[in-house]
Amino acid sequence: MPARLRDIDRVLHSFGGHVEESGGKHNYKARMPGKRVYPIPSHRGWHTDVPDKYVDGLCRTFEIDKSDFWRRLQSK
Repeated sequence: MPARLRDIDRVLHSFGGHVEESGGKHNYKARMPGKRVYPIPSHRGWHTDVPDKYVDGLCRTFEIDKSDFWRRLQSK
């Protein structure tokens, strides 16, 4: 189930990270202190539905428990 970019940003804040606009090929970047940047394609800005494979990749890149991340996405 895809997640909205603004919801991903909200959950990432709870883990100490954030999503920012980059203006490059991938319009947004997810950042965590001490980790590499994870690009997120988002053609509709904060309203973009981000596919599951990108959310899973973000969790893998930032070493976040995937089930915990999805659980926080579901609870608004």
